[in-house]
Amino acid sequence: MVLKKRRKARPRPAEGSVTLAAMRRRVTLVRAGVWCAVAAGPIGLVVAAVPAPAPAPVSVSRPAPRAATDPDGLAEMFLSAWLRSDMAGNGDAERAVQVMGPSVGLPKAARGEGAPKPFVAERTAAVRSTTVAAGRWRVMVAAQSAEGETRFYAVPVEADATLSQVRVSDAPAQVAAPALRKAGSERYSTQVRSGSALTKSVEQFLAAYLCGVGEVGPYLAPGTRLGPVDPAPFTTVEVEAVRAQRQGAWDEPADGVKARVQARVTAASAAGEVPLTYELELSARAGRWEVSGLEAGAGAERGAR
Repeated sequence: MVLKKRRKARPRPAEGSVTLAAMRRRVTLVRAGVWCAVAAGPIGLVVAAVPAPAPAPVSVSRPAPRAATDPDGLAEMFLSAWLRSDMAGNGDAERAVQVMGPSVGLPKAARGEGAPKPFVAERTAAVRSTTVAAGRWRVMVAAQSAEGETRFYAVPVEADATLSQVRVSDAPAQVAAPALRKAGSERYSTQVRSGSALTKSVEQFLAAYLCGVGEVGPYLAPGTRLGPVDPAPFTTVEVEAVRAQRQGAWDEPADGVKARVQARVTAASAAGEVPLTYELELSARAGRWEVSGLEAGAGAERGAR
């Protein structure tokens, strides 16, 4: 029986030895790379001699605080929550009011049998915003209930010096409805005769545009692009009145003459009838009127048709 000598365990190299061994391996790899470069020719040697570029430092930039320049959205959200809140409550509406307007008092709903329900807004919309001073606005907000009642409120909003933090500074004020501007139809003071060439062109264009009766293209001036409403929402359209901004020869216009008109029409479908108003620009060419612009809804584009 042959006994094998037991191999002695090698001592574990010290930390410095491990580092030295790693450096030796690195030198060996570098030498091998140089010899490969020499074998590849002068170009390879030059490439091997060029050190790898150091990675570019990565800089992390934090976005600057966004300046609050439009307080309308905050005013709308606040008023909706404020009208639903109650000083005796502790729900989502009350918490929202405290976040958006910490110093604003809450309404107090009437208690008892037969007490009327408070006005609650189903939807809110900012009507206009007025700058009172630097960082201070007064926003008029319309609030409409589920029953259709509409009320108006002025909501005061303020921001800090950097315009990065905005809040409602005080309780809203219920105000009267804003005064309406003069009707736009007053700009169209001239009645265009029913049955005139201009009125017929308007009616034919709108029939194609709204009802899909034929193509829209033949009724457009050269260089005007305008597609129809698709799918066609109506089956018939009837022009009730066409008014222009000035007097003109509506039946036999000279080439190049333009007319800006307002057309009031009644469009019908299986669901019923709808009154609609369109403002159009028409150009005369070869004794007929062609639509060169539509200012109600999407405007017509100038360009190759």
